[in-house]
Amino acid sequence: IILAANNSGLTKSEFCKQNGISRKTLYNYQKKIREDLFETMVQSENTSIVEIPVANAEKISSGSAAVIHAGGITIEISDGISESTLMSIGRMIRNAL
Repeated sequence: IILAANNSGLTKSEFCKQNGISRKTLYNYQKKIREDLFETMVQSENTSIVEIPVANAEKISSGSAAVIHAGGITIEISDGISESTLMSIGRMIRNAL
């Protein structure tokens, strides 16, 4: 359901209306998937959780939600970043360290 909603090109509200699903149900599915994915990542032997320092608020550019400095790279995260993009950035950081 989540994949279909994400690939539909519709807003979540439009998708739910067209498919007879409540938005609450859709978001509950999404939350469950995130929790299961996180649990799987934590249990994986190749995954570790590390603290990534974030720049002081004064140093963050306007329009940025956060700046991440890790392994000699700097990543500036904008407000409104999509979940899939943020997940990709996380994977890149993990692989770079």
